Parts: sequence; structure tokens; C-alpha cells
Amino acid sequence: MPERVDPLRLANRDGTLQGVLGLDSMPRLREAVRAMDRPAHVGLRFVREYGRMRVEGEVRAQVELLCQRCLQPVSCDVATSFQVVPAADMDAACALEADAEPVLLDNGLLAVHALVEEEILLALPAVPVHADGTCAVRSSREFTTGEVEAARKEERGNPFAVLGRLKGDPGDGD
Repeated sequence: MPERVDPLRLANRDGTLQGVLGLDSMPRLREAVRAMDRPAHVGLRFVREYGRMRVEGEVRAQVELLCQRCLQPVSCDVATSFQVVPAADMDAACALEADAEPVLLDNGLLAVHALVEEEILLALPAVPVHADGTCAVRSSREFTTGEVEAARKEERGNPFAVLGRLKGDPGDGD
């Protein structure tokens, strides 16, 4: 995948780019993940409609993050699609419609690696965790339906009594 392209030239001929991008080409992502065993699959389409240019993209990757429950590695599939509008400078970016997502060009060139890296970073889960039942850390105690109902009834009389009951304190919660 080329590092930089001329989006105007590609959009004028309805160009597309398909390829892969490895972790070594994305330094900010390299700091955010533990590993990425396979390169990210990238598809970009350069479109010019009604005198406006846009880049439509899709990215698929599998990264290894740290589970925030057990602090062990967890594999996360990342799949995202996006549309950006190339802008020559900040003035051009500010002049775009409110729903357009601008991407700044560098001397008329689009930084493909940086764009893909940014989209993967935005698609990462905020709190990566293993799927339910597969995490090394288990809940210390699960409550039965009867215990939950009893706690709700008790809560109506004294809202703090439920805390004592759930903690297992023998006191009345007062």
C-alpha cells in the first residue's frame, strides 16, 4: 500500500486501492496494541461526484489488546468503514458541510498510512475484555433471583440495608 497518493488524480478516474498494511507502518497503533499478527486489509475508493471529492474506505484487522478485567491478552477483530473529504488546508476543511469528515492533505497528497492508522485507532474498543465466560477473572459471587428480589424488598424500607445484605454483613444495615 503506498504511503502517499494524489487523491484528485485517483478520484478523476474513479480509482481504488486495495492492499495490506503492517503494524510497522503505523507507529501510534504499535504503541496502542500488544500485537497484530497479520497486516490490516485496506480498501480505498476515490470518488468525485457533483464536483466534490471523497475517499470511501474499509479496514479489517485483528489486534491483540490487554483485557481490562484479567490483564491477559485478548484478540479483537476491528472492522470499520469510513468516508473522508480531502481538504488542502484548514480553511478548506472548515468550509466543508457539518457532516463531512475532513482529512488534511500534505502538498496535495493524502497520507494513506496515517489515515488507515487513525481509523483503526478510532475503531478499537474503549475497554477491551474477554467474552463472557472466557475471562480468567470471574465474578466473586453471583446472586440468585431470590436474593435479588429479597434485596429489592428490603431496599424499599431502608436503601442501605441492601448493601449490607449483598456484602454478607450479619447486621441489619442501619
